[in-house]
Amino acid sequence: MLWGTPRSRSTAFFRMMAERGDFTVVHEPFSYLAEFGYTDVAGERVTSAPGALTWAPADRPEWQPSRRWHAGVAASTGFARGPGRPDVDVDGDPVLSGYLRHHLPFYEELHAQRLT
Repeated sequence: MLWGTPRSRSTAFFRMMAERGDFTVVHEPFSYLAEFGYTDVAGERVTSAPGALTWAPADRPEWQPSRRWHAGVAASTGFARGPGRPDVDVDGDPVLSGYLRHHLPFYEELHAQRLT
């Protein structure tokens, strides 16, 4: 069984599981199904079953500990293209600009130490 990991670690986790050699790993199967209607698994094309990408709005028991993170999906009826990113004035927002001032030096140091 594989489980979901935070996005920032998922690519490295995927690579590690693929390198083991004892798992069939599938890259972004749900995203590919939603976007293109198919994905490839072990060299075979898998298409979405009719109606598999739609559902009745409902909560799920496994979401209860982190229910607030899943509120949008619980209220949804399927996949849909979102409105995109809103324009945000980070410098003009006192909270966001504070976060930026605090965190940017750390990101700059990570960038300076990156592998090339």
